[in-house]
Amino acid sequence: MGVSIHYRGQLNDKALLPDLIDEIKDIANTLKRPFTTLDDDWTTLPDASLRSAGVIEGNLGLKGIQFSPHPKSESLSLFFDRDGNLSDPMSIVLLLDGTLQPEESWVSMKTQFSNPDTHVWVIGLLKYLKKKYIGCPV
Repeated sequence: MGVSIHYRGQLNDKALLPDLIDEIKDIANTLKRPFTTLDDDWTTLPDASLRSAGVIEGNLGLKGIQFSPHPKSESLSLFFDRDGNLSDPMSIVLLLDGTLQPEESWVSMKTQFSNPDTHVWVIGLLKYLKKKYIGCPV
């Protein structure tokens, strides 16, 4: 059985996204962990698709940040679509091709190969972000 965290939510206010990104950058830098940001154009509709070799091409319509809090865990993705919903690149592709319905969309992070402390720490971080930035989806 795998150990993963599944989460979803919606930004309380899209104007807070730069603050959330800055805060996560600070955390990643403190932990000396790499991070990736996306800053796609929210005024353009997403048109991303999956190409050969698993490469996603096109506009995902996502803004946010992701980082891996432990070398053996997957990345914690905090990307948001134009409506402020948490999402990830693959979910956008699946939503666009009709394979995934919006109500079925969750973001996931596998912590199975890290350690229990990392799993607990990520849950704590998500609870903190929920208080400050992210509410439940509508």
